[in-house]
Amino acid sequence: VGTANRIVIVRRPVTFDTDSKEEYIKNLEKYIKQKNYNISLGYVNLNTGYTYMYNEKVIYYGASLVKTVDALYVYEKMNFDEDTRKNVEQAISVSDNDSHRALVDKIGIEKLRSYGRSIGASNFLTRSNNDYFGNTTVKDQISIWKYLYNFINTSNKGIELKNYFINTYANFLLFDGIPITMHKYGYYDVYYH
Repeated sequence: VGTANRIVIVRRPVTFDTDSKEEYIKNLEKYIKQKNYNISLGYVNLNTGYTYMYNEKVIYYGASLVKTVDALYVYEKMNFDEDTRKNVEQAISVSDNDSHRALVDKIGIEKLRSYGRSIGASNFLTRSNNDYFGNTTVKDQISIWKYLYNFINTSNKGIELKNYFINTYANFLLFDGIPITMHKYGYYDVYYH
């Protein structure tokens, strides 16, 4: 058994002194190019429908982001027992890989692939059947999170599921004055989501 340390430096969000959304985006893209970042970004305002995508077609190894679909599938499609509920909680709230594997084994990888596609994730689990994490794009993730948001707000099981996504574990979105938000992170090798 080995251990590895990973240092992640998180800085405050980049801000630009600007009066318009267009100018902000122009400055943001210039900043990304100057820093030579290999990055994809996606933003959707659910109230106005405004959408911004940057490198939305780039396919990345999705790592733990796939666990959001596990949780949705269980809560939307299954009658589940306490062990399955605990696996969902652990897969989401502390990103436990053993719980994720147990969920994939219980659901079946083909069912998860089909379900992922049905909610708009065209690159979901597009690697081998032995890979429990698979690929994703920022566009896939936005589709998944929009679906999750709708499910949480329309299902009587939604509040329980929402609580798993609201935690401080590896929440790099914690900034002064910003409330704890729903989140799911993933990383693998050089990919960090």
